[in-house]
Order: sequence, then C-alpha cells, then structure tokens
Amino acid sequence: METPGCCRRQLPVLLLWVNGLMTLGFAGARQQTNRCNESLMLEKLPACGKSFEEMMKKVDSKKWCNLTEFIM
Repeated sequence: METPGCCRRQLPVLLLWVNGLMTLGFAGARQQTNRCNESLMLEKLPACGKSFEEMMKKVDSKKWCNLTEFIM
C-alpha cells in the first residue's frame, strides 16, 4: 500500500490532468455548436442605430459574428 504522503503529492497532478482534459473537451464541443445567425442579426440591425449599420457595411458578411472587427 502507498503511504498517505505519496497520495497527497500525486493528487494535484491528477487534478491538473483531469482539468486539462475537460477543458479540451469543452472547447471542442463549443467550437462545433458556435454558429452565426445572420438573419437574426439583420432583424436586430434597425434597433441598433445608424452608426452600427454603417459599421456593418464596412465588414465582410462572413465576419459579422466576429465582434473584434468592430472593436479594433
């Protein structure tokens, strides 16, 4: 049998390993389900004002859901 001190040293390593696996799994699942709803975006456009509409015209429609295009 292992000593309790040995288990205490291995536990943080095990927890980090499990955390890494779960993070990779959640990131992969999120990438598959993240889709842009362009029709919903066009419906909401009039409520956002003219300035947002002008900014949208400057951005390629394929990048509409990437808000960093507007921020930078």
